[in-house]
Amino acid sequence: MMQRPYHDLKPVDALVAGAEGPPGQRVFYMQGRKDDLLVTLRMEKEQVALLATSIANLLQDIEDLPEPDPASVPVAELEHPLEPLFSVTQMGLGYEKSEELFALFMQGMRPPDAEEEFVDEEEEDEARLMLVRFWADSSQLQAFSDRALLVVEAGRPECPLCHEPIDPDGHLCPRSNGHADPIVL
Repeated sequence: MMQRPYHDLKPVDALVAGAEGPPGQRVFYMQGRKDDLLVTLRMEKEQVALLATSIANLLQDIEDLPEPDPASVPVAELEHPLEPLFSVTQMGLGYEKSEELFALFMQGMRPPDAEEEFVDEEEEDEARLMLVRFWADSSQLQAFSDRALLVVEAGRPECPLCHEPIDPDGHLCPRSNGHADPIVL
């Protein structure tokens, strides 16, 4: 079995979620930095939202955890150029109690390289599988979660009837059954 490529940033110096582009066309990213190593991953909006809420829930559920102080964490912004290592396909959270560090596990497939030729499709997929672990303390994690939720909420507003996003040019809500004017903000 081939060893999958991975990065282990323990602990991170910075951890941030952000988005680039206009509402409705934003691309979401997660970045972690450890010394000179900067790892950028591409994510879906729903993944960022799920990760942020899962972190918030995990921080509340762990007993005897020192109170996180997100204000003590310097505000981080996405660093350019944005060159994602991969698009996240699976995520996980863990806690190492002895070190009081949390691990964010991110897995995805490295984009196919035109120079690589594989005979076996299963071997090709295994060779492209990548893993990144971001290790952070509770304050860093709380700051990341807070920022990620703000990034997600900064997009298009949600229709109060169908909960679908409202585009800048309006929204024809399926729940209105065609009996109402389009919603425009």
